[in-house]
This record gives sequence, C-alpha cells and structure tokens, in this order.
Amino acid sequence: MKIVTYISSLEEMDLALRADVNEVILCHKDLSRFGKLDSKELNHLCARAHDKGLKVTLEWDVIKTENDFKKMLNYFNELDLELISSVRVQDRGVLNWVFENTKFPIQLILEGSHHNLLAIKSWEGLLGSRLERLVLSIEISKTKLASYIEVLNTPVEILTLGRILLFYTPRNLLSSLKPGLTDEFLEAIGESEESPHKGFPLVENRHGTFMFHIKRLNLLKHLDELKEIGLSFARFDFRFDEKEVFKNILDLKFETYPHDSIKGFFNINKSDVLFKKLKNYRIQRKDSSYIGEVLEISSKSFIALKVKKETLRLNDKINFFTPDGKTKEFEVKSLRDSALNEVDSISTDGIAILTYLAGVSVKSQAYKVK
Repeated sequence: MKIVTYISSLEEMDLALRADVNEVILCHKDLSRFGKLDSKELNHLCARAHDKGLKVTLEWDVIKTENDFKKMLNYFNELDLELISSVRVQDRGVLNWVFENTKFPIQLILEGSHHNLLAIKSWEGLLGSRLERLVLSIEISKTKLASYIEVLNTPVEILTLGRILLFYTPRNLLSSLKPGLTDEFLEAIGESEESPHKGFPLVENRHGTFMFHIKRLNLLKHLDELKEIGLSFARFDFRFDEKEVFKNILDLKFETYPHDSIKGFFNINKSDVLFKKLKNYRIQRKDSSYIGEVLEISSKSFIALKVKKETLRLNDKINFFTPDGKTKEFEVKSLRDSALNEVDSISTDGIAILTYLAGVSVKSQAYKVK
C-alpha cells in the first residue's frame, strides 16, 4: 500500500520525499475545490517534482456550469501537461472531456456518489484501460471495502487522514452575511439551530461553501489492516493543517495526529439503524384483516378511504388505527364511491367515501372486524 498526499510548496515536497511518498497531488485554484496554486506556481512545482522522480497527479474536481467549464479548459491548457502523469476527476462532464480529448490515465473520484459495487464496476467497463484508480467513499466499511477490492480490477484509494466533508453548495454563504468581504478564502465555525451540535468548520472560496465534520478522519492505527485487505493507496490530506502537522506525522511514521478524530464508518456503517425509528410503527401495514388507508378527511363531512385489500361492504365493522396511537371503532352505515354514488361495496383499489368520524386522521389504517 502506498501513501499519496497533496502538496502546495517545495517544503511539503521535501517532506513527502523524506517519507518515501512517490506520488503527489497538485491542485490548481481554478480546477480544484481547495486548490491555491495558479498556473505558474503549479508548473514550477510540477517541474521540481518531476526532477525529483515524483509522480504528479493533477486534481480537477470542481463541478461547474458550461460557461465555467470553458474557462477551466483555458486554465488546463496553461499547464505543462507533459509533466503530469494522471488526472483526478469528479464531475462527469470533466470526465467525458478528459476521456475523449486527452490520453491521461484517469483517477475517478466516487467519494460523494456511487457506493454500490454494481455502479462502481460499470465505470470499470466504461473507462477500460484508461481507468487508473478508483477513489471510493469513507462511508464504505472495512468489510465491504475488502469485498469490493477482491472483485475490482482497478487499484482503490480512500481518504485515511483529514477533514470529512459533510455539505457543499456553490453559493457564497459566508461572504453574503457580511457584504464587502473580498477574501478568496474565508473560514468560520457553524452550529445548528435545531440541535445542540456546534463547531462545524466552514470554508468559502471561489467554488462555493463547504461544511466539514467537527472531528477529522483518522485511520493511522489501521494502516496495517487496510494493507491486508488489499487497499492500494491511502490518502493523507494536510491541506487544512499547519506545516508542523504535515512534518510531525511523516517524521513519526504516521503515529500522531493533534486533532479530535474519529474512525468514521471504518468498522461498520450503521447509518441505517435509525430508519426503523423514523417510521411510525402505528401506521405500518399488517395484512391480517387489512382494508386500506385514509387518504383525506373533510371535517364533519366525510372520510376518503383507499381500499387496498379485500372488499369493503355496507354494514362492515372496521377499526381505524391513527398515527398518534388511537383506535376508533366504526360501522359502515353509508357507503359511496368516488363519484358519490350510493353503493353496497367497494372493491380493491377503489375509493370509499364514508361518513365523518372525529379523531380519524389522514394516514390512519383501517382493519375489518371479523
């Protein structure tokens, strides 16, 4: 397993070389979401890295409109492309352009999109030999990641150290709060008005506004495990750190990190355990004696019931189970169809218009009393 990292200076390049890093990622400020290098600076750094035997990968991960894309092409063509070994892309339009108009090997960033194996495999089929690497999401647990690596034909990379991006918008949310700010890079701390959570790092630059997790991802203690499951590349992201953090971690052979951190979904992704709690069990259908669901209520006028199973007949006795846990008994003494015709029964998929019953609400479930 190899370590890859971002660099934006000669000092960082020397640190990477000392740690036996043989691939560095360079970020142009107009092509990368967090890039700070202009074309001249990137070309200079690229040339020095090439002289020292480092593989140079260009990150082109911004998502822009058609008009912006034309501008990005101008910046891309300003670069010394002969010294660049690979291009990392996220936007599908950029991917298509790079695939059709260049011969660069492609590192495809799927961190914020495809997490299932079928979709990931489809990119292998589409890009073929041009696909050099798959950058997968940290939301994929170690067990699932191992199973993916086993069947994928492309080397896999994941973030192992750095900030966790939670939210992105192309809008300028920070500068809009204080008109007149002209800084190209703004930072702030955010908090939720609906919960006690606070301390979210916020960043605004020319590409929009980004919100990060309060804690950072840190898998330094699991590098051996990642190597064992066949991970090809572990990415360290020091772009929001002081130079000393970059230096100390590499010098100490990846053993320390000064920030509050988490392992994310490394052990297991339990993000779906709350789904059952989000569902109201009182209105979940149980097939025994089930009739249907209340679609509409008109106070003191009628109840519109969607008949989903069996047949509802005049003089049937039913129980309504409401979303707030109440049970309402009801006898069908009057029955009309959706055209308001008096009928003796309503079959499956029909709409039954019943007399109003206080306490019954939309989403109430109806069951026949036998």
